Amino acid sequence: MRGTKLTVSIKAVAFAIKGNLTEDIKLERLRLFLDQEATRKGIRLDTDEPMLQGLVDSKDEFYFYNGPKGRPLALPEIPDQG
Repeated sequence: MRGTKLTVSIKAVAFAIKGNLTEDIKLERLRLFLDQEATRKGIRLDTDEPMLQGLVDSKDEFYFYNGPKGRPLALPEIPDQG
């Protein structure tokens, strides 16, 4: 079974893009992280295609999936975990 929506924890995304790096490098690290997670979970996700992304309601997770109303992949705003 292959889905199309990837959900990952906010902490994992924050870890993937942490550091004193340029926006381009952070975006590439996010792209690689999402590709790896999608493959590991058996989800079809193309990070070069338009994506919808955001926070999952009531959970500490982000969602990512391809869709016709999507936009190019962007760095998500990491909410405070406090």
